[in-house]
Amino acid sequence: MQKKNRPRTAPPSLPHIVALGGSVIAPDGVDISFIKNFRSLIRRLAGRGHKFIIVIGGGALAREYQRIATTLASDAPTIELDTIGMRATQLNAELVRLSFGKRVHPEIVNAPEKLLHLRDPIAIAAGWMPGYSTDTVAMRIAEELGAKRVIIAGRPAFVYDRDFVRHPGAKPLRKLNWNAYRKLISKRWKPGMGAPVDPVAARRAERAGLEALVVRGTHLDNLANVFLNRPFRGTTIRG
Repeated sequence: MQKKNRPRTAPPSLPHIVALGGSVIAPDGVDISFIKNFRSLIRRLAGRGHKFIIVIGGGALAREYQRIATTLASDAPTIELDTIGMRATQLNAELVRLSFGKRVHPEIVNAPEKLLHLRDPIAIAAGWMPGYSTDTVAMRIAEELGAKRVIIAGRPAFVYDRDFVRHPGAKPLRKLNWNAYRKLISKRWKPGMGAPVDPVAARRAERAGLEALVVRGTHLDNLANVFLNRPFRGTTIRG
């Protein structure tokens, strides 16, 4: 029996905005195989007319340096820890940008004004300033460009009703609104916190009417379904 080809949908005019978690890129050292496979997916879809702005997180690198910083200086201000995390995102982002070679914007997008100069189908972004997580950067990029959604491709496959690491029986939530989501996480931003969408980004998304799709970043077939507007496994947060 012959397989029916799925109809191709036209690529969106606006770029896909992806917050790619640092814990996906480098969970315990850099995952070279993942970066190559992710690059192949993005290149393939870019060849079909899709555009991407990929915001890279700091992940384990940021958390390790922040941990060491608090060991060396127990009274280190939050803004200093944020700066360390921001530098980690930029290092990870430079690595990912370099892996793409041609057809990628030639410098890291690390300030809002740089959005005005994007011409290539793929751009890599990183932290913008202390106090801003890369989740918040992704939400701000969506606002600046008039996009309606941000894809959160990190470690968790869903938003759960409680910490899925500490509670193996945590229940995945497939749809919820921002008010319900914010009740599940801390109200205050803390450098290195592990919420799928941090509280600052969640408040910004709610105010701007943005939608977040939370998926496991390493599940690339599922991530492709998100880009192609097909059914996917993950959590939708909106409203």
